[in-house]
Amino acid sequence: MQYFILQQIYLSASKAVRPHFGGQEPNFRVVTLLEPPKKQMILYLEQEHLGQPITEVPTRLARVEVIVKGSRDENQLFELTVDLDSDKVVQKQHHKGKHSYIDSDYMQAVEKACLADDNVQAEISTLKLPPEATVVVEAWAYATDGMNDMTERLTMCWFYMRFSDNADANYYAYPLDVCAEVSESLQVTKIYRLPAKPSERIHQEKRPYDRRKMHSTAASEYHPNLRPSPRTTTKPYQVVQPNGPSFRIEGNHLEWEKWSFRVGFNYREGLTLHDIRFDGRSLFYRLSLSEMFVPYGDPRAPYARKAAFDLGNDGAGINANNLRLGCDCLGTIAYFDAHHNTPAGEPMKLPNVVCCHEQDDGILWKHTNFRTKNPVVARSRILVLQTIITVSNYEYIFAWHFGQDASIVYEIRATGILSTVPIDLDVEEKVPYGTVVAPGVLAPYHQHLFSLRIDPAIDGHTNSLVVEESTPLPINDPAVHNPFGIGYVTEQKTIEEEGGFDLDFTKNRVFKFVNESKINPITGTPVGFKLLPFYSQNLLSHPSSFHAKRSEFGDHAVWVSRYQDADLFPAGKYTMQSTGGDGLASTIARRRETHTAESVRDQDIVIWHTFGSTHNPRIEDWPVMPSEKLMVGLKPVNFFSGNPGLDVAPSTQDKNKSVLYYAMAEKCVHQGCGKLFTDATAECKYHPGPPVFHEGQKGWKCCKPRVLTFDEFMAIPPCTVGVHSTTDKPPEVEENKPKEDDAALAQKIAELSAGPRRTPIPTAQAHAPTPPPPPESESDDPTLAIPDGATCRRRTCGKTYTKGAAREGESCVYHPGAPIFHEGSKGYSCCKRRVLEFDQFMKIEGCASKDRHLFIGSGKKNKGGSGSSGEEKLETVRHDFYQTPANVIASFFLKKINKEAAKVEFRDKVVALDLVTTDAPPKRYTAEVPLYGAIDPVKSTHKILGTKLEVTLAKADGASWPVLRGDEALTGEILQVGRAGRA
Repeated sequence: MQYFILQQIYLSASKAVRPHFGGQEPNFRVVTLLEPPKKQMILYLEQEHLGQPITEVPTRLARVEVIVKGSRDENQLFELTVDLDSDKVVQKQHHKGKHSYIDSDYMQAVEKACLADDNVQAEISTLKLPPEATVVVEAWAYATDGMNDMTERLTMCWFYMRFSDNADANYYAYPLDVCAEVSESLQVTKIYRLPAKPSERIHQEKRPYDRRKMHSTAASEYHPNLRPSPRTTTKPYQVVQPNGPSFRIEGNHLEWEKWSFRVGFNYREGLTLHDIRFDGRSLFYRLSLSEMFVPYGDPRAPYARKAAFDLGNDGAGINANNLRLGCDCLGTIAYFDAHHNTPAGEPMKLPNVVCCHEQDDGILWKHTNFRTKNPVVARSRILVLQTIITVSNYEYIFAWHFGQDASIVYEIRATGILSTVPIDLDVEEKVPYGTVVAPGVLAPYHQHLFSLRIDPAIDGHTNSLVVEESTPLPINDPAVHNPFGIGYVTEQKTIEEEGGFDLDFTKNRVFKFVNESKINPITGTPVGFKLLPFYSQNLLSHPSSFHAKRSEFGDHAVWVSRYQDADLFPAGKYTMQSTGGDGLASTIARRRETHTAESVRDQDIVIWHTFGSTHNPRIEDWPVMPSEKLMVGLKPVNFFSGNPGLDVAPSTQDKNKSVLYYAMAEKCVHQGCGKLFTDATAECKYHPGPPVFHEGQKGWKCCKPRVLTFDEFMAIPPCTVGVHSTTDKPPEVEENKPKEDDAALAQKIAELSAGPRRTPIPTAQAHAPTPPPPPESESDDPTLAIPDGATCRRRTCGKTYTKGAAREGESCVYHPGAPIFHEGSKGYSCCKRRVLEFDQFMKIEGCASKDRHLFIGSGKKNKGGSGSSGEEKLETVRHDFYQTPANVIASFFLKKINKEAAKVEFRDKVVALDLVTTDAPPKRYTAEVPLYGAIDPVKSTHKILGTKLEVTLAKADGASWPVLRGDEALTGEILQVGRAGRA
């Protein structure tokens, strides 16, 4: 059965209708398929699914709405039913006082007529608008407020302005305090000046526009052509299905995984779903959004007229967007087109109004056996059918999600622009029913109420509504066993009569649709589905208001009614300027009053779920609103014999092809950056100059900071901004050579020469050879036990000892020489290789080898034998120094120095050190360090850092020290110009 309207239907239906109006050309408002009676369709569908011959094909009928002129030249609305098999009208009805929907063509005609009216132009001139302003009129359906005769259609016109020539400029940022009423004959009947303060009413005072309301376009424009450049941090996200999608479409019939259903579309409801089945079992006969109502809460007249039935007044189908590939839907997309009619009754294509695609939806199920540590995970895939509508200022995204676990989710996302009204800038009191979003711009509070129509067919068409509540067991009732007070049970109530019900989260109230004649063999309960409602507020308008009378479905969250073929719309078939009494609640009440109400237990029933959003705008909703998500679920309850998604294949990397971030990222080679990056155009902060290491100070040639420790050096902020690179080589390390002219250098030498002269270097001392490094133990002391996990002491070997392991066949590759750090380059004295980065230095392979590791060495005890057992005596430690005119700052590098046990004694030309570490076992370094020059012991100080001892030696005579130790060979004259220290 075809639920999409075929093009030839329009021509056949309009041709059959024309002769019924005496030669007058009707204005065709609606030409749509009239769905066959359900009883006929049930037989047809069952025979189709069983593969049996079709014994009776339901008659194809079209429903047609036309407007023609009456005897007094008034518009009259007629509804006709056309038998498409015989091309004859089988029913004709005149709906007096009722109005059809309004479309965009009519709205634009109203706007044009309004602006062309002389009285409107005169009113606009009193506003004294800026010359660059363009007035924009927005037409709305008139919401009944009791102030006018609703038998004639009226349209409200709200006025705005924009300052840009760009037609996409946000005119809602500049609401004007003018509105007008326009008749069905496109005549302006009334003009109002709108209230500008909470206490005001409609008036006729001619106030000029307050130009203080003009504000920055960046604050109120949404279109990218009118805004600053967008962010550039969002990387492309692409959905690729190399083997194509998992769904299959034939006409309007769709199959995916175990799901099958038909897709329908009409001018009013938009997307509809029919004959929904899972693994061949019937679940739902029809699913659709049947109505939505958007009442505004500003109580001042004339704002009561802002209340929109966006389906009944405007139509979700005729306002559906032409969805764009790669924008509105992602992945492998299938589109459905639809058709509507022109005023002449001819077909008009609506392209790409529904998109169909698959989405990853996270994890469907997972478990890890904590004993075996073996996880099993299946990812969830959902099928999405989506349509988007634009109704004046708002967009609504409607989407059905089908899950592999037999669940269905209906998702609505509301976005678009807030409808605004003017407000006085000098108003002192806070507006209690709206939010100011821009200067002189008020966004009134409002509600969005939706009615989801659910026609269940749970294993057949005789279903019941069950209300289930979870209640705690009493604790002191002798008839109930609940000694610990923790028990609770569920209470079930099967609904017998039509009516409305409210949600109650305090009782976990659940609404289930069950087939009482089909019992689950495992649970012993009827098979069913449950509603996962969207908890929201009911209609806030007073019951006596026209808002409440017209939107009766808003009184309760859930309704149940006996199925009737004509009961499709909970606010009635004709909502345009309705006055109430035609909706779902009134229909149920009339059945009770006339004693025609029938039981809804074990019957063909319809469930209606009312949900929505009470939208009290935020400034974050301006100038365009981030989508607000509302979700309703339908889930099986004891319908299957287990998890229906259990047979979904476990997720594997072989199929999913996920990419590890660090595998696709590259490392920037710029000095000072070194970050991993995936975008070669991303910002990079780095040092273009080489590192500089001189007399203990560290820094970069490209900028001024100089520091003392390596950690501080690594933390120097980069001084240049560019882009990342993997090919640009870091600059070579340069020697720190003076680049001053001869005159400046001579002047500095003269200044230094005038200062105190240093003590002459004794000849013997000047030629003393450099003392050799202390001999290294060649093997471990066999009398000492090697601790489990001990690390080889030879440089860069790094092997660890495993207790009980054989020592034969060991191979120790190491560096016998000392590490060398000189002006940015790093290496070992025993070999020639030099690198720039510390990570590369740590990876330099050893250049010598031995056949046995050295884990504990000779095991020498502390000098004098007073140390604790296992204490290691160090013969030497690395040192460095730099100087100022008054001080020599020396560093003795030893990690983990015990601050409490360390002893430092300053003498005239000696520093006595006794340093003990906190290692286990501890290390001890004792030495009397002869100094090159004399010091002032009283002024000399020391401090212990994480990796070294730092001593500040106060020079006794101010002379320059070419070396630190008195027993070191001179390396040549070093000219210190200026004052060293941290920059």
